[in-house]
Amino acid sequence: MGNAQPSEKEQQEKQLSIIIKEELETKRDVLKSTLDEFEVDDDSGGDSDELLEILSVKCKIQNLSLSQLTADDLGRILSVLDTLLFDEWISAPPSLSTLQHTQVFITELCVLSLETSEGVSLQSVSKHVQYLVDSISQSACNVSESFLLSQALYLTLMHFFNGYSDCDVVLMAKRWAEEELPSENVVIIEFLSTLISSLQKTVERASVFILKMEIQSLKHLLSTLTNINVKETHSKSTKMILRLVQTNQWTPMEAMTLVTALSQKYAEDSSISKVLMLIQVYELPPDCTDESGHSLINVLDSADPDRFEEDFQKTLRRKDESSLSAALAELKMLWSLDDSVTDMIKNITTGVLHCSENALKDGPFIKDSFKGVTSDADDVQNSLSQLCKAVYDTKGWWPTVRMMLRWCALVLTEKSAPLDPVGLESDTCVTAMFASTQVLMGNKVDIVLSSDGHPEETAEEWSNFYEYLGMSVDTNMKESKASCRNIYEVDIVYGTIDDFLSDYFQQGMELMEKGNPQQSRKFIFEGQSLRFSTNLELSRLKDHDSGVFAAKILQSLMGKLDNEDKELTHRFIKTIFQVLHSNLIKDTTSDSKIISVSQKVTGEEVPPAEVFILTFLENLLKEVSSQWTNENDQCLLKLVDTYRTEDLIKHLEKSLRDEEVKSIDTLFDELRQMKDIDEPTLSKSYKVVTHVRNLINTGDIKNHTDVQRARSLCHSRETEHLQEILAVLCNSVHHTTGAPHKGGEGWWPRDTQIISWCLLALSNTGKLLEMGTGEGKSCVIAMFAALRVLQGEKVDVVSSSSVLCQRDAEEWNRFYKYFGVTADTNTNKTEDADRKECYQKDVVYGTIEAFAADHLRQIFEMKPVRPERKYECIIIDEVDSLLLDQGVQLTYLSSPMVSMQHLNNILAMIWLHVSQYGFLSAGHQTFVQSPPASFFKAIFDSIDTEGTEIEDPMDILQIAEETHTVEKGFTEAIYQTEKKELLQKLKTVSQDAMVDFFQEIENYVPYGFTVYTLDNQGSLCLRKRSPYNNQDIPELSFLVLDEGLCCTLYDSEEDLIKPIAEIILQKVQYTPCTNNAEKVNVPGFLKNLIEKKVCVWVQNAFLAIQLREGREYVIQNDNVCPVDFRSTGIVELNKKWGDGLQQFVEIKHKIKLSTMSIVTNYVSNISFFEMYHGKIYGTTGTLGSTADILFLQELYPNLSACKMPTFNRKKLFELRGTLTTSAEEWKSEIKRVVMDQISPNSYREGRAALVICETINKAKEIHEVLQSSIPGKTILYCRSDGDSLSRIGTELLPGHVVVATNLAGRGTDIKVSKTVNNNGGLFVVLSFLSENTRVELQAFGRTARKGKPGSAQIIMSTEHLQQSFRTPSTLEEAKDTRDRLAAEKTNHLMKDIEELRLREELFEDYCGTLQEIHANTDGDEKRVVVAIMNEFWGVWLQMKSEEIHQFQTKALKESLKADLSLAKSQCEIKLHHAQAHITTSSLEMSP
Repeated sequence: MGNAQPSEKEQQEKQLSIIIKEELETKRDVLKSTLDEFEVDDDSGGDSDELLEILSVKCKIQNLSLSQLTADDLGRILSVLDTLLFDEWISAPPSLSTLQHTQVFITELCVLSLETSEGVSLQSVSKHVQYLVDSISQSACNVSESFLLSQALYLTLMHFFNGYSDCDVVLMAKRWAEEELPSENVVIIEFLSTLISSLQKTVERASVFILKMEIQSLKHLLSTLTNINVKETHSKSTKMILRLVQTNQWTPMEAMTLVTALSQKYAEDSSISKVLMLIQVYELPPDCTDESGHSLINVLDSADPDRFEEDFQKTLRRKDESSLSAALAELKMLWSLDDSVTDMIKNITTGVLHCSENALKDGPFIKDSFKGVTSDADDVQNSLSQLCKAVYDTKGWWPTVRMMLRWCALVLTEKSAPLDPVGLESDTCVTAMFASTQVLMGNKVDIVLSSDGHPEETAEEWSNFYEYLGMSVDTNMKESKASCRNIYEVDIVYGTIDDFLSDYFQQGMELMEKGNPQQSRKFIFEGQSLRFSTNLELSRLKDHDSGVFAAKILQSLMGKLDNEDKELTHRFIKTIFQVLHSNLIKDTTSDSKIISVSQKVTGEEVPPAEVFILTFLENLLKEVSSQWTNENDQCLLKLVDTYRTEDLIKHLEKSLRDEEVKSIDTLFDELRQMKDIDEPTLSKSYKVVTHVRNLINTGDIKNHTDVQRARSLCHSRETEHLQEILAVLCNSVHHTTGAPHKGGEGWWPRDTQIISWCLLALSNTGKLLEMGTGEGKSCVIAMFAALRVLQGEKVDVVSSSSVLCQRDAEEWNRFYKYFGVTADTNTNKTEDADRKECYQKDVVYGTIEAFAADHLRQIFEMKPVRPERKYECIIIDEVDSLLLDQGVQLTYLSSPMVSMQHLNNILAMIWLHVSQYGFLSAGHQTFVQSPPASFFKAIFDSIDTEGTEIEDPMDILQIAEETHTVEKGFTEAIYQTEKKELLQKLKTVSQDAMVDFFQEIENYVPYGFTVYTLDNQGSLCLRKRSPYNNQDIPELSFLVLDEGLCCTLYDSEEDLIKPIAEIILQKVQYTPCTNNAEKVNVPGFLKNLIEKKVCVWVQNAFLAIQLREGREYVIQNDNVCPVDFRSTGIVELNKKWGDGLQQFVEIKHKIKLSTMSIVTNYVSNISFFEMYHGKIYGTTGTLGSTADILFLQELYPNLSACKMPTFNRKKLFELRGTLTTSAEEWKSEIKRVVMDQISPNSYREGRAALVICETINKAKEIHEVLQSSIPGKTILYCRSDGDSLSRIGTELLPGHVVVATNLAGRGTDIKVSKTVNNNGGLFVVLSFLSENTRVELQAFGRTARKGKPGSAQIIMSTEHLQQSFRTPSTLEEAKDTRDRLAAEKTNHLMKDIEELRLREELFEDYCGTLQEIHANTDGDEKRVVVAIMNEFWGVWLQMKSEEIHQFQTKALKESLKADLSLAKSQCEIKLHHAQAHITTSSLEMSP
């Protein structure tokens, strides 16, 4: 053993030592000249000295001198840098300056390690590389990103130290070079390509976004490639590669892999560019595949280069054309298009697609076809065809379906007013097509790009297209005033938002002086131009005093905007452009209040330039403030003109507090702006609502009480009939909502409520309404339910909780009785007779679980609980929760089976093994920790010893003795030691000795070892990293403990599931069998089930370890109750986890073990709702994103959705959120903010607060933190029991604080006193990042209800984020990641739904067999056969779970049919022989 050959690691260390020793002398001066700055006291506060001090102390080098570094010194420095960058600094990052000095240091080590040929100036290479790294470092946005760059540089250094050959990018560069590639270029390209790869490795662990410094690195690499041999080459393809990355589709590494693959296929830049252009146009992602599942790179490898581009384009066009329906549905939702416009767009696009390319190629371009383009579909289709031909002739590709659809939408929805904006488009092709359409119709157009846009590049890219159409194009980048005026004579001008605003102001001020009319131009916002546009430079506007004043005004206005409120930012910027395009010169001739005040104050005439600016401000104020008026219909400007300052403040305070509800006209105007509802429906609703409101106002409505007449008219859609029905309904609400014991009358429905009723009543299909929290959804539901009952239907009303549905049923019982309508609740029925009676009522309130369970009782248990009730109409309250959050939820009736008790012993064995493991975190990675073992046995058990001389653990120990890790004779002593004395003997092996041994053992086995120890806080501390960066050499991780023990660290529990499952199966034997005391006996009929499911059970045992009490579950009355902590916060008392998870948590808490149930019956929410054949109606406060609505419409094609305006202005103010980096900082910030909001200050008295926490545990933490400081009452609300509900049922007074889970986030009406409302209302803190925006809005909806004021704020900690969120640098980044993951989750739901549908098909087939049994058997025989068949079916379903997951539909159906037939016949035969002894074990099924 002692003569083993040196390992690859040892050889590499020797090679590294030789490299350093040989080159250190020649390169020392370069290193010293670059790093000498560390020895100078500068303004950085000693950060460079701090770095040197850290290195000196940790490397144990006294008086570390950069000019005297030895090879051994550098080796120790590398080890210390490894520890700092990948362990210590992860939890405690250094200052930015220290990181930048670290980057300089590592970069110079990279230069030392690079292979350079003779004649290359090392000094020159060093300066060049340092310049590149400095440029990349400057693009890092914060310390976190700078830290990631430092890590990436270290990984780059390790790549060079471990030896390397020319990378693919270098080989590509050599092909591109027309002559030999200069050595310095090779070095730079190698360095940058390796750095880009290293950056991707570090960044992808910390952020889901492509960071600016990654793009900056790519820019430098592409620039180097483009300017090989000081000659520009492949510039077009490199620009397109950069664009792929900047659109956030491709990472830099993916983009470079693509271009290197293309360069192997094509030598010319034009050929590469054509393929890249197609990838860009058709928005292909990096993971795209062809019909055969081959990746793009694989297709390229095997493709014929002469035909690839043509075939590629045809394939893409075919796939693109097939997406027409999906793209159109998306456009309809995004643009709120009505059906008539949508149908027109579809017909136009379909018509263009049917035109063959050859037919268009030879036809002439018809300019006149663009006149009157919006008047006729044929004209629009012809125009689109001509534009597509122009794009093809000048670009070589056809516009995509989405481009055509967006162009149509812009053309068909554009307003005719010449000064209105004509579009907002993010696609340069659609922008160019639409701009040219405007020019051909006689307009001139400005195209506004973002502040960091590139007008020259975009204008140049599309110049040949415009030239083809006979149009002039330019940019506004010229500096001189004369050229600036001339530019705006051309047809189309590209420019940035900064330059357009500067030019508009400059021209306006000049025209004001000369009195000339302003040019009339339209403008198009390029999609990104309105994003992050609040920081304007406006340098061109600052040439003279008035311009400086204008620039300050604009910058001040834009600076007030919050980039997180994108909608407000977009609206405000567009308003600025509209005002600047209006005739401000004409406006100055009218009585301008601001100019008049200015002249009176100064006694002088206002200069023309300032007149223009003041007129602009006054007009802007008119636009912005005109949306709000007081009770006398006075806007803000009118008030300013009417009141003195002190009176104005008092008047505004009173007007805002006592603000009246919106008028009917205002509500319908808002509905029209949303474009969710067609005009005929709006017009009819308006007539109905205004008529009924007039009846209420005049008192004539009291004459409309004829219920029988309403019943006779209820099927009619005639306006006068709807008016009569609604009048009767409103009258009954008024009569039945008062206190009956006082004889008082109630309230009248609001306009928003009766409008909502009209929209539901006029809907031909299902309709979902988004009504703000506190808008009175329950009234709308009751009125609509009454209408459907009058029409002869039975109505089911579904709510999100039993408390809410019982409350609403009781609250509206008098209303229903007024019409002779009966109503009941199904959640409090425990007997079948009571259930049957309930479903005979006209309206049934309940939860989805109760409705679905009763459905299963009817079809599976054959109990007549709703025998005559059809599925006619369903109304869903909180529709987003039930259709989206719980859309794939299954409801099933518990099926206790005695045979499942035999599995308890197996579950106990699994837990015995799995519970020995634990979970440990190190930075962003979580390890699974094995049970402790002697260090030599732990190593032996983890490695494959084949091909080595190691045969048992003692061989490892012998190596430890030879390397002096343990004392001489230790191995022999262990041989002779009794097992009970072994631990005592191991105590003599120190922790440091074991850490060092892992480095020694790498010389004997083909493995790299990463070693950790535990610090004083019990956190993982990296002590040694594997020296290899080679996929062929496995890497293993270990935790070294004291006393000779260590633990294996696994990357995931997935590595352990199969080995543990195999151990369990070896300990099980199946009856009939001979008795074996070392094995567990299990009935033989369970064999297939156990073998199929044991891996799932092991996986769930690991999951049970990770689940936390007070988060995912609570213990209540010795029962484990799951908690829906991510959405509703409800403790789900009637829910149990499946596949052993429930039992493992019970074993974990030593609670009586329940028997694992087998699911024999089920129905999903989706299938249950589909039984109503599209008659699905619903309301919610948060309908969700566009993607959510599209998802619902894909599931339920007949559904339409619309958002209802609030009955008065929403007075919710959202404070800028706070992102903390530690739990302590998070608690401290919540305490500070809550105390600030509930305490009186100079302008108001105290308020009340609600803090919503993610879990019960965190709510208790925050409650404890606040309890000692809050002057008022603190209430903890974590359970939905009667006691908890009563505590939040009283009014909150100033100083009171409620700390709650998401229980308080949906459907909970938190009442506050009038004093609290006068002081600003309830203040809500959402203390975590919710799973989706809807949950967030529901939380904020607890305040500012019913027109009252309120405010809210998010205060969250990165410590609490899911691992998939990584570490965001801003709250906005965290929200973007959340929204992206929520969208991905919605997309993944479709696969879950497909599996649900397959399961339900199989269940339906089984129910057919069950019905036959019920029809053909009686009494005891029926009960026996049904019980046996149900158990058989449940086991069969468990065994086939893998085939179900793989969608083997045909095979499953055939198997089920055959197995059921066989089981049924066997059961009948055996029943006649020995009824009492029949069990499932008698039945056979196919494996």
